[in-house]
Amino acid sequence: ARYQVALLLEERLGDAEGAITLYRAYLARRPRPLEAAAQLRLGRLLGSRGDAAARSILEELVRLHPGTPEAEQATSVLDGR
Repeated sequence: ARYQVALLLEERLGDAEGAITLYRAYLARRPRPLEAAAQLRLGRLLGSRGDAAARSILEELVRLHPGTPEAEQATSVLDGR
């Protein structure tokens, strides 16, 4: 949510200072589950298009976020389940 608000402040309202504050807050507190979810979605989308990069993205997700539900789902996708 912070990222979207920062983008709104920057692009629509011209509030660079407010946007900078929220971008910093977003980067400082970026929760890992959202990163893993984004990697999983990206990997699935690329895989559905036959893009070879999907495998490396899903493998990275499993490596960086072991034990998460997203890593389990990525493993299933990689195993063809």
